[in-house]
Amino acid sequence: MSKFWFFLFSSFLCADSIFMDYQRMNKEIFEEKIVGNTIVGITRQSRSPYMLYFLSDGSCELWKQNQIYLGSWWIDQDPEGEDIVHAFWPNYISKEPKSLFSPKNPSYGKPTSLRYYYNQATGEILIGGKAFQTSVLLVPGCAFSSIPKQPEL
Repeated sequence: MSKFWFFLFSSFLCADSIFMDYQRMNKEIFEEKIVGNTIVGITRQSRSPYMLYFLSDGSCELWKQNQIYLGSWWIDQDPEGEDIVHAFWPNYISKEPKSLFSPKNPSYGKPTSLRYYYNQATGEILIGGKAFQTSVLLVPGCAFSSIPKQPEL
């Protein structure tokens, strides 16, 4: 766990040197490494823990504050022609005004659009957006299957 905190905080201080050891995931690597496993991270706005579980059928689950939100994910290409992962949970609403999931944010209702990076030597994962990059943990399988799910709309 100490390695997680190190990479979480060092990603803000030395982003360029960290990315040198990582390769950007394409669809095949994302499906091999991420799908069927759980991403564990800390949100940027509220600094609270979250978990993501991507399924091979294009559905995904978000765990936050002891609730599970059902959503979907897909991969397309960014303007540079590289794969980018989108995800959306229609029932999740954030209280943080700057969050993409807050009705107070002008981008509310849009999916996340993230780049995933993989360090082949260590197995570590980074997630990057337009203005951030952060370390996450990858846990085998679904780490939160016993928590009640939010109903779909």
